[in-house]
Amino acid sequence: MTRISFYLLKGDDIDNRQVYACRLAEKAYTLGHHVYIHTNSAVECKQIDHALWSFRADSFVPHLIVNDRNTDCPVLIGYDSKPP
Repeated sequence: MTRISFYLLKGDDIDNRQVYACRLAEKAYTLGHHVYIHTNSAVECKQIDHALWSFRADSFVPHLIVNDRNTDCPVLIGYDSKPP
């Protein structure tokens, strides 16, 4: 069954929001869940992509920016389409 969760964070600090999203994605991945992170633009997709590689030195979260060909990854990032 698909489960969708929304998180409303206080403040406008984009770095804090990205780190929080990375921590949630990591937690969901370690629990065996699939995650789709929806952003507002291609620039934000690339920022989250970079943040997932660097938010914690000892963390690995397999992820991809989604396109029509690559939807088989535990964590997907997208902005202009529906989640797969």
